[in-house]
Amino acid sequence: MALPQKKEKKVKEKLSLEGAMAALNKQYGAASIFHGSENISIQVESWSSGCLSFDSVLGCGIPLGRVIEISGPEGSGKTAFSASIIGYWQEKYQATCAFLDGEQTASPAWFRSLSVDWDKLLYSAPDTLEQVLDTIDTLASTGQVRLIVYDSIASLPSISEASKAAGDVNVAALSKVLTSALRKLTPVLAKNKCTVIFINQLREKIGAFSPNGGIPTTTPGGRALKHAASLRLEMKRDGSAEGLIKEGSQVVGHLVNIKCKKNKLSSAQGASASFWLHYTKGIDKLEDAITTAMSIGIVERPNNVMFIYKELKVKGYDNFVEALKKEPKLLEELVEATQAKMLSGTTFIEEVEVDEELDDTIDIDD
Repeated sequence: MALPQKKEKKVKEKLSLEGAMAALNKQYGAASIFHGSENISIQVESWSSGCLSFDSVLGCGIPLGRVIEISGPEGSGKTAFSASIIGYWQEKYQATCAFLDGEQTASPAWFRSLSVDWDKLLYSAPDTLEQVLDTIDTLASTGQVRLIVYDSIASLPSISEASKAAGDVNVAALSKVLTSALRKLTPVLAKNKCTVIFINQLREKIGAFSPNGGIPTTTPGGRALKHAASLRLEMKRDGSAEGLIKEGSQVVGHLVNIKCKKNKLSSAQGASASFWLHYTKGIDKLEDAITTAMSIGIVERPNNVMFIYKELKVKGYDNFVEALKKEPKLLEELVEATQAKMLSGTTFIEEVEVDEELDDTIDIDD
């Protein structure tokens, strides 16, 4: 009786470096790994937000294929700012955009007043967080949607939460769903150049206090969104009387301060910008363009009175604004010149010390 032969172990053939790279490119697709000398670009493409002061401070505009978080207190202008970006991208880039309305607060009339083309907007009012994330995955995978805005992270329950009574909700359910979903979404968004803006709320930190005064806050969703986001922005409204836009006695807008808490695309860490936001008109783009052009030297100011741009020489800021309103072509040239200088990398970005989220808080439990 013949004895059974031992199976020979397969020894993985030792490859050269070039052979290994060729095998990886064959298995996972061309340019999955390459030498830097091959000049294959990995530069992230960025589009303007339509707010020049915001683009100038970030040094990059809105990146395609990345996750962005915009947080802030209620009434700070997060939804209006995001809708203004949608309207600008629809007009400037003919981009297909989507708005996922978890808070059920959007209306066609309001969005149209913010320059959004409602007829071309993809709109959804989902019921659960899983539905939101599945919608984002499906839309991004088409390769035809450039921007998706979800308003907002804490507005909808997960499926497990929806099946329970209000008092039985697990506070970690939101974080668990986001942790697993964002790992899947990140490469899909990057591959298809689809940007997602997650609007987030603020919550007081329970069991923490700030030695510097004030109330420590945090954002819902756990740490997964913080890690996945390439940009984390915090919006606040100017609470002073000078920071309000009034028509008679009615407040119709306010000055917005937006701070970059995390930026993986440029060196503008902790930088901030300010712009005027009208509740039914969006960003005051005229004032924003002039202010930004002055800050980077496009508009010359030989003294505190004179404002000069090309052949236009005007005394007084208000007179300069009115003169540009009468010269739309000159204003368009001003905006283009400002954007060109920002893209050239010659803009000055003020370095601001970054305030880490946990630096000023002490946890009682620790």
